[in-house]
Parts: sequence; structure tokens; C-alpha cells
Amino acid sequence: MPTAKHIEMLRLLHSQTLKGVTAWETTAEDDVYLASFPSYGVAIRSWDASDGTGYSLQITNNEGSVVAELRAGDFEGPDLRVSEAYSLLKETFEGARRIAMGVDQAVDSILDNLRSQQAA
Repeated sequence: MPTAKHIEMLRLLHSQTLKGVTAWETTAEDDVYLASFPSYGVAIRSWDASDGTGYSLQITNNEGSVVAELRAGDFEGPDLRVSEAYSLLKETFEGARRIAMGVDQAVDSILDNLRSQQAA
């Protein structure tokens, strides 16, 4: 069962991802994005499940071994409900994907080109 520190980490990772502070990178696996920190990394992933899309957050060490994995269903308690944990994981995944894939830069570039064509 996740501890108060796990909950705090998830909430901070969520807010800093949405602010664009956390640097996420693509990996060799589809739908897995990685943020590196000194001594550890965090991978967020999605997968198709029978009841929709699942999300998990993995903490890895320098050797790439998973030291902890958190899924929405792990958060059943007064501090964080499953539905809130699911939303936090989903939004963090979507933000990580946007950052790692450079979605905002792509949209900005396309908009610049469209605007310059419109002005011409």
C-alpha cells in the first residue's frame, strides 16, 4: 500500500509535469516515458485493460531495476481515492507524452507557418 510519501511524490510529479518543469523522455517502448533524477528514474506507462486504459508509475534505480510500482488501484484509503489516483496518473501520462514527444513545439511550429501563410 502506498505511503504518504508515495502520494506526495505522485502529486508533485503531476503538478510539475503539467507546469512543464519535469523533463520527460521517450523510451524504446511505446507508451512509456521516463524522467531521470539523481540516482533514480520514474517511468510512467499506459496499457489497454479490459475495463479501459491502465496507468502505472515505476521507480527505477541506476541499474534499471524497478524498486516500486504504483497503480491507481493501489491507492485505496482516506488520503487518496482510486478515482483521484487514476486521474493523477492519466494526466501525468498525458503531460509526459506531450513533453517527450514535443507536441507543444510541433503545434507552435505549425501555427507559425499557418499564420505566415495567412499574412502573405
